[in-house]
Amino acid sequence: MTPVKEEKKVQTFEMNNLEIKTTKAGDPFVVFSLEVVEGDEAHMRNCTMWDTSYQVLKDKMKNGNVYSTISGTYSEKFKNWNVTNLGDVIKEGKEGLNEEWALKILSRIMEATQAANIDLGEFFMENAQKLITWPAAKSHHHAYKGGLMQHTKEVMTIAEMNADLLLMSEYDKTNLLAACALHDLHKIEEYNFEDGMISSNDEFYKKQISHTLAMYSNVVDKNWKVAQLIGLHHGKIEWDALKEAKETDELLIHYADMLSSRGGLTTVKSLDYYDN
Repeated sequence: MTPVKEEKKVQTFEMNNLEIKTTKAGDPFVVFSLEVVEGDEAHMRNCTMWDTSYQVLKDKMKNGNVYSTISGTYSEKFKNWNVTNLGDVIKEGKEGLNEEWALKILSRIMEATQAANIDLGEFFMENAQKLITWPAAKSHHHAYKGGLMQHTKEVMTIAEMNADLLLMSEYDKTNLLAACALHDLHKIEEYNFEDGMISSNDEFYKKQISHTLAMYSNVVDKNWKVAQLIGLHHGKIEWDALKEAKETDELLIHYADMLSSRGGLTTVKSLDYYDN
């Protein structure tokens, strides 16, 4: 009898949550996660790459890329992997939403804003390209090209469905949808996004406290109710809401935001949902 050799599963590593940071000395480094596939199982590794390796490897680093191997050491102190080398890219990651889809979402955002009698035409005209390409977060959710538009669409859709279910008046629903449409848009100033790398924009914090308060300030003299909902979309004071969300519309925007950020199309891999 000829012995049957068991086929060994190939281990691969998929990069996500890629974020560039800066040391106190001003040197760049990156943090990211690697989904490590072992047989039919997968687990996540939290990783860091320091300046020397990053300068050599940055051109092959992108959310969604799958690598054949990685090299590095594990830090027990920081509970993460210090990655020094990446193997071949065996699968190229998606870039994110295509421009046509992102523009459709931006059009819906503008319509919702106008329906609530809020004129932000200059803001949209000046920032259209950023709005359709920016991520919604530095890591963990919608941290990819077009992620801001995708996250906003999800929040609007979740809130609208629940508003209809609860028989909310058209007036209240109009204000709710406008707030959902606008709640995160100043992230285009809070973050830098270049060559697929996301980082904090330190200049933003010299002028503003948060993206939430930046949009609240833009809207409060145009529609105070929409501004209030924007200010409460994080739900709790300890989560940077201006006060505790209690009313139905306040809770709707808060939970819609949470559901999208925790369970929506949060990574470039999940964009396989669309035929982009």
